This record gives sequence, C-alpha cells and structure tokens, in this order.
Amino acid sequence: MRYTILISIQIISFALIGQTINMPTVPEYGVSYNFDQLEDNSEPTSFSNEGPWDFSSVKTTSIYEMKLLPISHSSSQSDYPKATHFISSQNGEFFYSYSGNEVYNHGRITDNTKSSYSDAVLWMKFPLNSTSQFTDEIESDFEFNGASGSVKDNCTSKVLGVSSLILPNGKKYDNAILVETTKAMEGSVFVLKATITEYGKYWWVDGIPLPVAALEKFYLDDDIQYERSSFLNAEKLLSVDALSQKTIDFYPNPVNDYLTINLQSKSEVTIYDLQGKVVYQELFSAGNQTLNIENNPSGKYILTVNDFESTIRKIFIKQ
Repeated sequence: MRYTILISIQIISFALIGQTINMPTVPEYGVSYNFDQLEDNSEPTSFSNEGPWDFSSVKTTSIYEMKLLPISHSSSQSDYPKATHFISSQNGEFFYSYSGNEVYNHGRITDNTKSSYSDAVLWMKFPLNSTSQFTDEIESDFEFNGASGSVKDNCTSKVLGVSSLILPNGKKYDNAILVETTKAMEGSVFVLKATITEYGKYWWVDGIPLPVAALEKFYLDDDIQYERSSFLNAEKLLSVDALSQKTIDFYPNPVNDYLTINLQSKSEVTIYDLQGKVVYQELFSAGNQTLNIENNPSGKYILTVNDFESTIRKIFIKQ
C-alpha cells in the first residue's frame, strides 16, 4: 500500500512539473477581449494558491474591453520603436513587445502620464511551468502632468500553482498556471516622489497572450487606490476593417486657434488637459472637422478619438 501511494504521488508531481504554457502568438490583426469585472474587490472568493480554482460562483458587475493590437495601428508608434504591440483600453494605451519567449513593457500613455522606456522591463517569460520565477528592473525617463522626471521600474513574478480553472461564465481550462506579479514604479518629478505598485495574481493558459483571470490591487505609496477582479468572457479576432482609424491625422501642431482633424468614420473627439480634465468633447461624422480651441490656455493637451471600435490618443501643443 505504501509503495502504491508513493508511486501515485510521484506521478502527480511529474505531471505538474510537466505542465507548461508556451509563448502565445498574437493574431495578425489583433484581438479584442471582453472581461467580466468586479470592481473594488480583489478577493471575490477564497481559494488555495495550489488550486484547483473555481470562480463559477463569483458575481461580476461590469464589462471591461481590452484590445491587443499591432503597433502599426497606434498613432504613437514612433515614440515606441521597439514595441511590437499595444493594449488599448479605456484607461489608456500600454506598449509591449512579444518577441522570442519574452514579453516586455515599453511604457504607457494615459490621460495624465506618458512613459517611454529606452530599456524595456520584462513582464512575462515563457515557457511557464511550476518552477518559473523571474525579476527585472530598469531606469528611464517619463512624463507626468507635462513635467519630465525619472522612473525606476521593477517587475517580479513567481508561479504559485498549476491546476484547473473555472471562470464565472462556466468556461473551464484544465491546464492553468497561477502567477503572482508585483510591479513597482518609483518616479520623481522635481522634488516630488511617489511609488506606484501593482500587485496581482494572474492565471495564464496556453494560446492566449493575456491572463484569462486577474485579481489586482493598485497602490500609491502605501495607500491602496483601487482593486478589481476580472475574468475573460469573450474574445474576437479583429480584421483590417475593424482597425481603419489607426492614426489621428490632424494639423497644425503646435496650434493657435483652430485644429483640423480628419476622421475616417463617425467618432467622439475629446480633448483632455494634463490633469485629466475634459476641456472639449464633440461627436463628429467622417471627414475633415474643425475644433475651436482659441480660448484654451497655452500648454500640452491630449487629443482622443473614439470611433466605437478603438480609442487612440495623441499629444498636441496649444500656443
């Protein structure tokens, strides 16, 4: 009996060690993911890090869309020459390179922050297995509210478990890997210093280039700012037609009074100041449109175009 139990344990151990997730391939024209989300809650149910993981009883409250797109479809491509792809979401654009067996983070553009790393920070390394762990750290420049500063970015990841996973929509994955990731960005602008920490538990499965489940907490220094749980509900391969508005064609830049923008389809145009405040918003049809910004104070602004398929952003200067 003791011999039989020992053999069973060895078989299970070898099976877990043998489970791996290989480097995913991003579809040629990109992919759109809808996530079921539970806001302000990163611990929707109790579970063991070793698994199995069953989230079928979790009741989500909202839907969150992310698109993983080729870098050629970003109007900021020239600012991220080493990136191969970017994630477009309601929170901004996040730039990555999927190359070899590694995924690197090259920076981000949000309503008040722009960072572009000369040396990218490692985000994920494949193949993933039960013993995977890695860390990376870089130093670079970034912009916050229009001011230049320096940033130190550190990312540490470690596999916690390998098992089966059930999502709230009932979808089951027999081979999922749970990765604990802590990403700390320590930045300074003039005399101001702050540390932004993103802590999360992420479930990866074979063939999908983003985690299918995530439990996340976001901190500013030691104070928690936001937390959420998100679970993949649907994915859709994108075509060339779905990515028609891939750049913002506008002029002049810098601008004094009137900004002309060429839209390829019906779009909502929004201008933010660098504090994230909306200073202009209007719904336009396709074609050349003129925006009157003569009463706006001088400075940098973020022009955002939402064509209801994707959202793209570009910085311009008002003289």
